[in-house]
Amino acid sequence: MHYNFSTVETMKEEIEAGKFVEYAEVHGNYYGTSVKSVESVQNQNLICLLDIDIQGAQNVKKSTLDARYLFIAPPSMEELEKRLRGRGTESEEAMQRRLANAQGEMDYGMGEGNFDAVLVNNDLDETLKEMVGKFEGWFPELLGGGDGGGSEGEEENGAKLDPPQAANKDGAVEEEIPPPAVDPLSFPKTDEGLSALLSEIDKDCPLEGYMKSDLTYHASNVYIAAGKQIQIPLPPVEQDGSKIEWNITVVDPYNERLDIEFGLFVIVDGEEVAARDMGRIVSPLPKSAGNKGDDATVSSNGDDNDNNNNVSAKGKFTVANSAPVTVIIKLDNSYSWIKPKKINYLFNITSPVDNNMIERSQRAKSVVPKILEGQKALAEAKAEETSRAEALGRIQLEMEEKMSGLKNQIDDGKKSAEALQKRADKAEEEAKDKANEIKEALSVVKKEEQSIEECTSAIIELEEECARLRNRWEELKVERQVREEEKQEQEQEAERKKEERIQLQEEIGAKKAEEQSTLAEVENVKKERSLLEDNLKDLRREKEAKEVEEARYAEDMQFLDKQLNAVKLRFIEPKSS
Repeated sequence: MHYNFSTVETMKEEIEAGKFVEYAEVHGNYYGTSVKSVESVQNQNLICLLDIDIQGAQNVKKSTLDARYLFIAPPSMEELEKRLRGRGTESEEAMQRRLANAQGEMDYGMGEGNFDAVLVNNDLDETLKEMVGKFEGWFPELLGGGDGGGSEGEEENGAKLDPPQAANKDGAVEEEIPPPAVDPLSFPKTDEGLSALLSEIDKDCPLEGYMKSDLTYHASNVYIAAGKQIQIPLPPVEQDGSKIEWNITVVDPYNERLDIEFGLFVIVDGEEVAARDMGRIVSPLPKSAGNKGDDATVSSNGDDNDNNNNVSAKGKFTVANSAPVTVIIKLDNSYSWIKPKKINYLFNITSPVDNNMIERSQRAKSVVPKILEGQKALAEAKAEETSRAEALGRIQLEMEEKMSGLKNQIDDGKKSAEALQKRADKAEEEAKDKANEIKEALSVVKKEEQSIEECTSAIIELEEECARLRNRWEELKVERQVREEEKQEQEQEAERKKEERIQLQEEIGAKKAEEQSTLAEVENVKKERSLLEDNLKDLRREKEAKEVEEARYAEDMQFLDKQLNAVKLRFIEPKSS
């Protein structure tokens, strides 16, 4: 991209005068696309493309440019959001702000009459064909093989403007690609492999020694004092076959038809050779004048004032078998004792293109399809590995969720077993208490038996004293009966408590059996969990292996990008005559 430099004051004045399609102030400096720069591309019979937003399109409509307006829209706001999020380059806040702005631009872009055509970018290749078709309809004389203006594509506002090429019936530009000189995918994916590939492409035409370059030397408002003359040397031109195109303009803000003596000379082996003899040039006529006038000056080499391009003189020549040479601009204002002059000049120096560079370019272009095939294969393999890794991740998540459920079951089983154990312990304590009570009852019965025996002995003894103790004996007999009844009741109570103890022991046995069954289920669940853990470890190892493989594919893809960029440095696009 070439920049034309000017002062801030001049820039502001031209902005106020509407001479800029768009502009911006960055750190105190002004940058912009001038109407003149766009018109200069149009004057070369080329299509000038401006990649601008809605605000830029509105500014163009306010200018004097006769432009066509093409709006490229996403299929939907949802698809646009999906594409933006797929890049992963913006924060959520920036994403929402961008989507809000995009909605406003969509509303304006889809509005009736705001654009000459609207393309919906569902598929990039199809949209490109539609866009080429629009250009063919709008500019048939350019895309249909008309006069291309004879100059190489220039860059305007950051976009490459290439000369028109032949298009097929689908509107896509066709270019004959030679057979691949070498297979770029057969070289190691290392810096050494890349160097070996580039050596095969370059052969005896290394990039360092065979670089096609365009140099631009430009200055505005160069001051030549009244009664003075100056010489302006340009940096040496180092290569034979270099083409030099130049123009020079006398600055005349008040349309006074100012003039100055101008000559262009080349220093060859210390000798000065005239590329344009000293001669008078005058400021261009304003466009409103309607004709060139009678004062147009014709230089000695046939270059005259070009009022349509607003230059005083222009020309071109080629350095042949004499490099290096130095170009000198000579300006003579010695005949004007009162009025100083200012001039603008522009020199474009294009290095030559020889057969070695063309052959290197063809070799470079021939390997690009193979590199693109490799990129596509890597992208497909990477996508497949990514899909597999995602599937393994989903399986891993399902297994982790299942393991979490089994863990909860195990915990619940443990809690249930602990509760059963507590109940069993409590039942055993109750059984022990019942047994102690039975023992105490039996001890009482035994004591009662002893008491009955003592009563019986006493009765026997008292029988001897029956007469004397008859009443007592009756009482004791009654007492004995009562004690026997109490004994029977106590024996029945002891039997009942014995039956209760047996029943408790049976319940304890059932509880223990239930506990054993629960512990067996818990053990089975533990075994299933252990098996799932082993499977999960295997899945994790396989997933890690897939991620390593995916990273390797990404490294290979990055290397192929680097390889492709290095090969593209060898491309050249020769100027059409």
